[in-house]
This record gives sequence, C-alpha cells and structure tokens, in this order.
Amino acid sequence: MINFEIDTTDIEDFKIENNSNELDTIKKLAGDILDKGGKVIIKRSYVNAPDDFINGFSSKVKFEAWWDSIIH
Repeated sequence: MINFEIDTTDIEDFKIENNSNELDTIKKLAGDILDKGGKVIIKRSYVNAPDDFINGFSSKVKFEAWWDSIIH
C-alpha cells in the first residue's frame, strides 16, 4: 500500500503563490493513490518537533471534498 503525505505548509505556500498547477497536480496524484487503495496523510512538519497529524483519507470522495474546501 502506498501512503502519500501532504504537508500543509506546502499547500499554504502554493496558495500564496497562486500556483494552481501545483495544487492541481497534488490533488490528481492523491486521487490516483486513493484509487489504487492507498492513503493520503495530511500533516504539518516542524524543524524541532514531531509532525502534527491533521487528517488521513482512504476515500477519494472525502479527500476531494476536504481539498476543495481548503483551496477555494
């Protein structure tokens, strides 16, 4: 099984840069992994502390609903 980890800092950076191409690529890749039975993990990374787990998805429908709610 494949797990795909997405760091919220990257999402925020791409939103600030208005880089919709990267955001679309991340969404498509996550969807492809979910279609193959993998999981998508949403986290926030820190330099001097353990990562914070924010959310996890095994359903493409639920992931895309969450994704669209934070991107738009």
